[in-house]
Amino acid sequence: MGLYLYPIPSRPGFARPPPKPSSCAPCGPSVPCSTGSASATRSVACAPPTGTPREELSPMIIECTSCGARAKLPDSKEGAKVRCGECSHIYVARPPGARRSSKAQKDDSTKYFIGGGAVVVFGLVLLIVNRGKSDPPPVVEAAPPVVEGDTGPSTGWDSPHVLFARQMHDLAFSKNTSKLFVLLDFAKLRDHEIASAATATPEGEQPVTLAGYTSLDGAAQTAYRNTTVDGLTSAEGEMPVSLWKPYDGDVVAETEKSAIVRLHVQSRSGDPNLSDRWMEWEFVRGTDMRWKAWRWERWISPEEEKRERTRRTKKTVRKTLSDGSEVIEGVVREEIAYHAETTPEQITEIEGLIDQLINMEARPKEITAARGRLEEIGKHAVPGLLKRMGGTPLESEENAIQLNLIHMLLSDITEYQTTFVVHVAMGGTQERIDSGIKQWFGWYDRKWKRFWREADSREEEIDPFWDNPNYKPRNENERRRMEELRRKAEGGN
Repeated sequence: MGLYLYPIPSRPGFARPPPKPSSCAPCGPSVPCSTGSASATRSVACAPPTGTPREELSPMIIECTSCGARAKLPDSKEGAKVRCGECSHIYVARPPGARRSSKAQKDDSTKYFIGGGAVVVFGLVLLIVNRGKSDPPPVVEAAPPVVEGDTGPSTGWDSPHVLFARQMHDLAFSKNTSKLFVLLDFAKLRDHEIASAATATPEGEQPVTLAGYTSLDGAAQTAYRNTTVDGLTSAEGEMPVSLWKPYDGDVVAETEKSAIVRLHVQSRSGDPNLSDRWMEWEFVRGTDMRWKAWRWERWISPEEEKRERTRRTKKTVRKTLSDGSEVIEGVVREEIAYHAETTPEQITEIEGLIDQLINMEARPKEITAARGRLEEIGKHAVPGLLKRMGGTPLESEENAIQLNLIHMLLSDITEYQTTFVVHVAMGGTQERIDSGIKQWFGWYDRKWKRFWREADSREEEIDPFWDNPNYKPRNENERRRMEELRRKAEGGN
């Protein structure tokens, strides 16, 4: 193959140059030698050296591990490092397919690394198996969860319960119905409405029967929830939650499962005629530990009640007429509402009866029947009569007759007298007639609520005029009143 292979010294970085041709002692000069030196020469008829076995002189074919080029080398050079003449790659002289020598195998450290790794893995496996077979560690019971209390103040404007009540006002104003559905206890709210209806039922009447929330079917419960939430977000009613904004408040009562909050609120409309009010909220804590609202209503503080009395007093004026009569007058008006306990059916009936009472074209029998029915209805008819009196101007004789019919019926129902007369010819003056109408509204501002409470239980009282026979009437109205009482006492009409 035309290659010269020579052993590479074991010392790194050192390469021995090929020996120069020289004479071989056994073979003669200038003849290639067969003793193994690739560069030596010997004679053609060279005999093997004395004492060298024939087997050692057999050639060994080696193959470059890089390019695959082959060369011949004596067997005695097996294991020596040689350089390839083709690619200059240095490799160990060994026949193709031969295994490493025992020395090389001893010098190879790879198997030690593999063996060491296997030992380590085996040790880890034993450790894991032994740990699994050992007794399990003792079970340590976890401590019960600690429920953290509210970090905020328990009372005051920033307390949790007050914040909850404020949130209800904001949600109602923004019409966030989805959150309102979650924050209301509909079952307890229904029970509260049932109890309120039973309390408000007049004595002797059958209370309205309302089914409990759990007794309602699915559709009825859904309708009730929708109605309740719509009422919160509505702008209708005496004091709608959505139209009042809280600016102060506190917790007035609190237990583990209930709380009562009062908020000082102001109108969102900014109307100066609407004074600030109080709203009272009541919450309950459910089984899921969540707070929910079930009652909200206006709370009248002592200061507000005093202010209301002062306002009502300012509506009335104490006045002395020219004849010396002292009277209390109010503002004549039509804006008088029926009592909350008066049903819509009663209001419709009352309005129709009043129309019949003051109908100048009606027959006396019809007028008498209307008057008798209104007197039977009693206190429920008083606001309607006053409204009609306030809306009837004293501009004609016909109006005066209508006002007189209303005046006499009011006197029979309330047992209150004013200076009103139908005409000056009846012993009055225009001043007393005008004042008589105002006196009815002064009575309403001062005594209506008390009259409503006591009307059903009032007993016939002895008139102070008749109780004192020596009493001298101060005006024509008192004189007429005394004559009427005298006729009744004598059995007259």
